[in-house]
Amino acid sequence: FRAGDIDTGYLSRHDPQTLAESLHHPDAVYVHAIAAAVAGQAKRRAEATVLTTVPTGWRNVPNGPQFATFSADGVELVVRYELTGTALSAEVGGTPLGDLVLRAAAPDRVDIEMSGVRRTITVHMVDNVCYVASALGSSTLVEMPRFPDPESRNAPGSLLAPMPGTVVRIAVETGEQVAAGTPVVVLEAMKMEHTVAAPHDGTVGEIDVAVGQAVDNGTVLAVVEKSG
Repeated sequence: FRAGDIDTGYLSRHDPQTLAESLHHPDAVYVHAIAAAVAGQAKRRAEATVLTTVPTGWRNVPNGPQFATFSADGVELVVRYELTGTALSAEVGGTPLGDLVLRAAAPDRVDIEMSGVRRTITVHMVDNVCYVASALGSSTLVEMPRFPDPESRNAPGSLLAPMPGTVVRIAVETGEQVAAGTPVVVLEAMKMEHTVAAPHDGTVGEIDVAVGQAVDNGTVLAVVEKSG
C-alpha cells in the first residue's frame, strides 16, 4: 500500500476490519488508557453544574487514587491515578507508568509527558467507547461501568431485597402460580414490614431465603419465572 502498488480491487481482496487494526507501540494501550481516564475526568468536570472548580473525586482527606476500568480487545485494564498539580502518578493493569507530567487535559485531547517525552493524545468518546490516537498508534477502549447493574448478574425474575432486614414471612411455595403484585416475601426493617411482590404473572421457580434469615440489600429472595 505504501509503495502505491494498489488497484480498485484492493479493498475487496483485503478485510477492512484487518486494515483498521492498529500497528502501535506495545505500550500504547497503557498510555492511551491513562489518557482516556484523564479525558473522562475532564469531560465530567466540563458537564458539572455545581462545584465546577472542584476536581473530580476531590477529598479534603485523600484516601486512595481515582480509578477507571476499560476493556481493550477483551482484556480488562484497571487505571489508577493521582494528580497533584501537574504531577501524575498512575498504573495500568497493575503496571506503574514512568514519570508523568500532565500538561493539559480536555475531553477530546490530553497533553502528557512521559519519561521526558511529550505527547498529544486525542480522545473521541462515543457513549462508553473511547477511540484514542497518538504517535504511538490507536486504541479502542470500552469503559466498564463502575457499579454493574445487579439485575444483569441475576436470573430473570429475581426478587431482590430493597434494604437490609429480616425475613418474617414467605407467602408462596416453590412451583406456585402467582399473578403480578402477589406478595412473595415480607421483610422487617427499621421496625416496619416491607412486602416484596411478584413483578409479573408466572411461576415461583425458587425461594432463596428462610423465615428469620437476615439479608443484605440486593440479596436474591426468590425467582418468579415469567409465564409464556
